[in-house]
Amino acid sequence: MKRITLILATLLLSTIAVKADEQQPIYIVDGIETPFDVVRQIVATDIESLTVVRDPAAIAQYNVNGDTSNGIIVISLRAED
Repeated sequence: MKRITLILATLLLSTIAVKADEQQPIYIVDGIETPFDVVRQIVATDIESLTVVRDPAAIAQYNVNGDTSNGIIVISLRAED
């Protein structure tokens, strides 16, 4: 299961990098709104979980500023050893 999650995270981040010219979703990494340039530098093996939030009610709980029409990507990183 972790391998599948890793593959999906890698594919998602790669797809986001390709679509950099389009309107981006809002990224939240470990609870902090994070610019796309920083998200692109995350190594897939450092990701504990990745959630795509599209439901307006779910988006509202994050209290973010900006255009949320493309959803929010919530990334939790693995704790450092």
